[in-house]
Amino acid sequence: RFIYHAAPDYFAQAAREMVAEGARLIGGCCGTTPRTVAAISKAIAELKPVKAKAVTGTPQLDRRGSVRPTRDHGRPNERKCVT
Repeated sequence: RFIYHAAPDYFAQAAREMVAEGARLIGGCCGTTPRTVAAISKAIAELKPVKAKAVTGTPQLDRRGSVRPTRDHGRPNERKCVT
């Protein structure tokens, strides 16, 4: 079990920054207490979600080369069973 020993104010400030970066869902996990949730809720109550930007154009290249869509959407190491 992981427990993070950070004050609710720390998580509240982090939540404000995440909303500013475009996060639309904020929650907690291990070690989150009702005080933490209340602090987060209060910190982001007045904030408006950032509008999503439309993605246009061609995908960028990654270090392996061009990014191309494929027809096979299966798992890479999955074997096909033909019956």
